[in-house]
Amino acid sequence: MSEKLDDEFFNSLLAVNEKWCTQHIGECHLKSDKKVSAKVYALKFSGQKYISSEWIKYITRSLKHFLYDKRKIGEMEAEGKEPYQEAMLAFGDTDPITDGKYGELILFLFVEAVLKAPLMVHKIANLTNRNDQAKGADNLFIGNYKGERTIFIGESKIKTRYPDALKEALESINRFYNQDDSVTNDQEFIISRNLIRKDLSVEQLDYLYSILDPGQEEHRNTNKAHPIFIMYNYEEIQLIEVDCKSNIHGDDLLKAKLMQWMDDEFGKIRKKIQGFTELQGVELIFFLIPVKDTNAFRNLMYNTIHGTSYKKRP
Repeated sequence: MSEKLDDEFFNSLLAVNEKWCTQHIGECHLKSDKKVSAKVYALKFSGQKYISSEWIKYITRSLKHFLYDKRKIGEMEAEGKEPYQEAMLAFGDTDPITDGKYGELILFLFVEAVLKAPLMVHKIANLTNRNDQAKGADNLFIGNYKGERTIFIGESKIKTRYPDALKEALESINRFYNQDDSVTNDQEFIISRNLIRKDLSVEQLDYLYSILDPGQEEHRNTNKAHPIFIMYNYEEIQLIEVDCKSNIHGDDLLKAKLMQWMDDEFGKIRKKIQGFTELQGVELIFFLIPVKDTNAFRNLMYNTIHGTSYKKRP
């Protein structure tokens, strides 16, 4: 067994700059209680409009880091390839309204920037069919949370209705711990061990394999937490666009609305969790972003990545 890896090692693998959170969005409100925390963010107004185009450009520029580790990016550049172009092709030509990879990409940005936990498993880059969806959890990260080495097992939902997104996310994580389906938990880690990033030494891989092996002591000594990204439609945004006088005014109006919404909603989240037996003692970390229209957001994401609108196949 190799020596335990420290925080400096995991920090060296981070590919996302934390500044994007303040440049494109802002944290409006944080609520936390024991093992549950929830942050609601909002895009920044541009003039009197709540526009996501500049943020989407940043998201798409992060594609190469989402799909490839640092070694793979270096190999591509040495071969004269452009990693960003390769990543756009590898992302797949899938209907944006049903494609789950958009949420996974944004979740990646949050976990690396806010939780300082690097992506350790590049599932989507290993799909044999570019139009497939990755099975299991929405990527896996390893870092430090509340002073303890932690495996972050992500979940992401982009839905028109927030309650639907919350329900589906909690159901998915509950299945992960369901004692009647313990094979799900073990299989998730087996899949992750087979797809772990390659830009590591043999000794580093040896330690990480043990962390991801449910039968090993290192795995039992490592905590688990679930970062959850949810994007949803929020009708108040359109009303604020009508009332606001400037970008600062719009930001302030929306922040006030979302603070009140989060104060009310956090209790509902806690109550909802009580309905899931396996989630009572689980670390849940919510990242929430409201938009005017999730379908419009998805379509703009597709257009920005592929340079054209999606055309349904006959």
